[in-house]
Amino acid sequence: MELSLLMREFEVSGRLVTINPTGNGNVNDTFLGIFRNTFAEEQVILQRVNRHVFPQPEAIMRNLHRLTAHVHAKL
Repeated sequence: MELSLLMREFEVSGRLVTINPTGNGNVNDTFLGIFRNTFAEEQVILQRVNRHVFPQPEAIMRNLHRLTAHVHAKL
């Protein structure tokens, strides 16, 4: 899927201005998307997870959500 189409799947307001590779990771591919609306510009990081290294990315996201909720509850 083209990256610009994929970025539309996320809840980011504004128009996608550009999306470019960023960083030089050894495992995953990372991209920086820039969105612009009338009042602001927003930068969004999108990461393509290597399924050979992480065969269950959904489990990673569940764990990340649990970790974030735990840390948030402690603040």
